[in-house]
Amino acid sequence: MIPSDKVANVTRAVSELQSSFVAETSRLRSERDGWRAQAEQELRNAEYYRGLVVRIGEMFGVSAKTQDDGVVVDGVLCAKVPSLVEGMLAFTTAIREEAQRTAPLLHKARTAPPAMTAREAARKIADWSRDQQGHYLNEHPSDHFGSGKAAAFAEMESWIRREFLLD
Repeated sequence: MIPSDKVANVTRAVSELQSSFVAETSRLRSERDGWRAQAEQELRNAEYYRGLVVRIGEMFGVSAKTQDDGVVVDGVLCAKVPSLVEGMLAFTTAIREEAQRTAPLLHKARTAPPAMTAREAARKIADWSRDQQGHYLNEHPSDHFGSGKAAAFAEMESWIRREFLLD
């Protein structure tokens, strides 16, 4: 027979191991749950920011859905969005610079001496805007932003003609 003190020692050791095992299992479960919660939050964050990129891409229409080989897909190609935004920024910068350059011309048109009425000066600027449209379309026929610049000049021409009642 096994002495009772040895049985008590073994029972105590098993009980301590069991308590230690239960505590370690609980700690590991808690750690696992923390990692799971963090991974779920990371997924929600990624989906949110991808959604923002898709929304921005949708503003560019077909350009954001056209692959490099020319195939148009259903969804926005997120990798194209940064270059589309950079191109739009360059385009708007060019338009802003052009507007700053032509603003004095509009001012001169409105304050022209009697030899040239504001209406005549506005007509000259509108004609110049039409010439610029042709320049950008002829110089950059396949360039998306060349046609965009031409469209901006067309819009400028249209505004001038409306503002000065030229049509």
